[in-house]
Amino acid sequence: MSMFKFNFSNSEDNNVEAAVTETSQDKIIDSDLKWLPAVEIIPSNYGSELITEGKWLTKKISNSDNSIHYLSSESNNSKEIYKTDADIEEAQYEGGFKVWDCTYHLMNYLCENNPEGTFKGKKVLDLGCGNGFLGILSFYIGAEIVHFQDYNDSVINKITIPNTLKNLQSLNDSSVKCKFFAGDWESFSDLDDFKYDIILTAATIYNTKSYKKLLSVFKQKLELSGTVILAAKSHYFGWGGGTRNFEEFLQKDGSFLSRTLWTCSEGVQQDIIEIKFKSRDEFSGL
Repeated sequence: MSMFKFNFSNSEDNNVEAAVTETSQDKIIDSDLKWLPAVEIIPSNYGSELITEGKWLTKKISNSDNSIHYLSSESNNSKEIYKTDADIEEAQYEGGFKVWDCTYHLMNYLCENNPEGTFKGKKVLDLGCGNGFLGILSFYIGAEIVHFQDYNDSVINKITIPNTLKNLQSLNDSSVKCKFFAGDWESFSDLDDFKYDIILTAATIYNTKSYKKLLSVFKQKLELSGTVILAAKSHYFGWGGGTRNFEEFLQKDGSFLSRTLWTCSEGVQQDIIEIKFKSRDEFSGL
């Protein structure tokens, strides 16, 4: 079993934010809201001077010489982009600058419960990636290909790409490959035919209206033998979503089986759930 452990406590970056003046994405219409279409973000213009800007913080991976590097919220301000104090503005801003507690729980779970070789050589998607912690961790525990996806391209450009490139420099491994995507899940699921062995996602099921889109990503982007590992609260007040609600949605759809891997009952209950295609009747777990 892996002995890695991330220690995230009382961090000033619980609201990792960034500033940008405009978005490069056009808009598409979905129901009564305008959703941003999926696009690939190419980090070809990012030089070493960009990923050294701002205040960088590090978190030690226990029992390892490695640390994860990330931009401090002191250097940035997402309010300059969206002109709002809200964590989420549906179809405008989906919370990518904030680091949600579920992300930390999932990282620690993977470090403590990842059998040797589970991620080795795997294709991983960090879905709703925000700052990219889950994808960056995947590199450290052996993934060969990691793709990062978040709704807003400003999130990808201003925190995901710099954080990822900074950590790849430290990893000093030219064999790993990464890509970055922004936009709505429905159009992302149709963007190309690439499939993943593992999809990691945290705090992405708060809104029940997004479930159909999220499921389309699972169906079209996950290998038949692949695994989704999802971390979320049991209930999101004001939004209606949560782990129990989402499991009921999965059951009604009939394509997947799910099981709970981990639960924290302190405060609002949080769960980590494993999801696999129904054709696979045995779950090995992570």
